[in-house]
Amino acid sequence: MIRKATATLTRLGDAWPALKGQIRRLGLFASIFLLVKISGFVSALWLSQLVTDMASYGLFEYALSVGILIAIALNVGLQAAYPYFNLKKRERGFRSIFYFHPLLCSGLIGGILLMDYWLFQVIEPKLQLALLIGGIIAMQLLLSYILKSHEFIIRAVLLDGGLFIAINFYNLFVWLSGKPYDFETLKSLLLCYFAGLLVICFFHYWKNRQDFSWKRYLEAISFGKHLVLSSTIVIVLTNGARIFIEYFLGLEQVASYSFYFRFAVVVILIQQVFNIAFFKKIYRSKAAQLDNFFSAFIIGALFVAMLFWLLLPNLLSGMFSFFEEGHQGYAPLYFILSFHALFWISISFNENIIYRENLSRQMNRACVLLLVGMLAIFTLLHLCAWLTLFSFAIVNLFFLFWATDIQFSLLLKHRRLSFRHSRLLNRGMLLLFAISYLLIF
Repeated sequence: MIRKATATLTRLGDAWPALKGQIRRLGLFASIFLLVKISGFVSALWLSQLVTDMASYGLFEYALSVGILIAIALNVGLQAAYPYFNLKKRERGFRSIFYFHPLLCSGLIGGILLMDYWLFQVIEPKLQLALLIGGIIAMQLLLSYILKSHEFIIRAVLLDGGLFIAINFYNLFVWLSGKPYDFETLKSLLLCYFAGLLVICFFHYWKNRQDFSWKRYLEAISFGKHLVLSSTIVIVLTNGARIFIEYFLGLEQVASYSFYFRFAVVVILIQQVFNIAFFKKIYRSKAAQLDNFFSAFIIGALFVAMLFWLLLPNLLSGMFSFFEEGHQGYAPLYFILSFHALFWISISFNENIIYRENLSRQMNRACVLLLVGMLAIFTLLHLCAWLTLFSFAIVNLFFLFWATDIQFSLLLKHRRLSFRHSRLLNRGMLLLFAISYLLIF
């Protein structure tokens, strides 16, 4: 017994230097990640305090939501194709095409904006901003996935937050100079950042141009085509509410929703740390290991989300007028969105597995019906004059839950991958939300 214990301690001692290096690496990554994500979190909220009216803040949030959807369409699923071909299948020659594609898309965006500026002048300012943001996010996302696939996670994090870092530079300029917020100036700054990303893509494409092949490019596009629809639906369910709120309720309601939404999804920042840090391992780990990890993480996230819901309004009431003027009226919305964030975490974890198992096409069929059903209910509530931010958020929450449950079902049916604990936990969270909401409000 003593001999076994001694041997175990010896092995632990031998492993400690490598383990210590991993802890140090993860700690450095988490610190940089936290700073970058705080920058992203602060950028829109800071903007809400600098604009002259809430409709202007709502315009930015609307453009950001539309831009995310544009980015998905532009990337045609190539961000998931890179780890699929280079990590899972380990095929050679799939490098330059992923840098060529952003160059092609950037030419399309630049052509549309220039033609509208010189000839047509029919694209609304909010859609111009959305198109520019979409191009930036598309390049950031693709480059970030490439870096994550090779475990350059710190660079990937900095790239993920590049858009919001650029916005915060302009926020700082407005705050220090006292000048009014001007979206045209912001667009000019974003154009410069867009051009910088374009230079990076061109450099890497030129460096790897020898392995470029139209056949491989079309093969990667073919792989990603199903991901476009599934990614779009997931984004609409998790992060696209502001687009529908603008259509049904107006830009000022977009501003109110977006403010509380940003505080509710702070908990997702923690999930993103692990998602980026262990991106490669998620592609290679067994279902049982992932199920245990996902379950434990969601339980912790539930505790943090509820703690934030209780404490943040009181802690930050002096910093944000929203908390001072309207939190009592919007407390139910914040509560709904806190659970929304938890289901978003579940669907994000599952999405990586869906991509890994090449089940996007199967996911699309069910989720299209979910999306159509959700839009039909929004329209019906609007026609009956019952659509408010609260009813909107509850409907969105229930459909988001159903999307996660469909993911679990598909993995079990088509790949025999059981995520039993995570699925039971998700169902329990929905029940907890329904009972808590009825008792508290």
